[in-house]
Parts: sequence; C-alpha cells; structure tokens
Amino acid sequence: MVYDISTLNPSAQNLQDYDEYEACDSASFRIIIWPLLLILATNYGWEPAGTETPFIYESDEAKLGKWEGGYCSNDGQVVTSDDAAALADALERALMDIPDQPSDVNMEDLLRLKDLKQQGLNVFGGWKPIIVKFIKLCRKGAFYIL
Repeated sequence: MVYDISTLNPSAQNLQDYDEYEACDSASFRIIIWPLLLILATNYGWEPAGTETPFIYESDEAKLGKWEGGYCSNDGQVVTSDDAAALADALERALMDIPDQPSDVNMEDLLRLKDLKQQGLNVFGGWKPIIVKFIKLCRKGAFYIL
C-alpha cells in the first residue's frame, strides 16, 4: 500500500498502528500487481531512482543492515517527489495501451511467472481507473510504501 507522504506524520514510530491511515490518500495493490505495475512503468520509460531509507532502518541500521533502495517491500520506504512524478509520467504513457475491459488472466499462472510475456498489458485490463488514481497520488509528491 502506498500513502501520500504529505498527509501522514513521518515521525510516527509505529506506522502499523497509525490512526491517520484512513484519512490519507492511498492506493492498494495485490502483491503480484505492484511489481508488475513497476515493470509496466519501466517499460514506458520510468528509471527508478531508488527509495529513501525507512526511518525504522535509520534507527537500527546495525541490526537491519544497509537499505538497498527497493520498491517491493512494505518497510515504510519513501519514493521521492521526483521519482513519483517520473513514475506517474510513465504510467500515463502506458494508459493508452492498457485494455479497457478486464482480462481473464489467471493470477495463479502469473504467480508462477507463466504466460507473463504472452499476457502483457492484458494483466491490467480494466485497471485504468485504479492506475489513474495511483497516478494522481504520485502527482501529489513523495509517498510511503507500507
């Protein structure tokens, strides 16, 4: 899940219990869709800048190790404003190629990475409204991945 950084208090020590979640602008994706969405964006020109270190790592780097800048965990890392804007630009370019109708893609096959190349943009068929909402979130600036 991603949250607009401007509406969430970054000094909260335990974001899992943070009551302001419901008041935040957010987008949620199934565990298999999020990495596919990032791949889609890279296919349309997004060059990931890497995420900023989650505050939990900053407070305990010795125990947790050095942050690698990844996007596919939910550690509270921050996607910067510039990176979010570039992500939005790429997804906007992809929108015209995404089918309007939902597809019958078998998620179990995707989880086993079967048929991914063959299915292509069909994976996102019918998802345009959700992707548009995420693009709007990206346009607001930096966001957390939780």
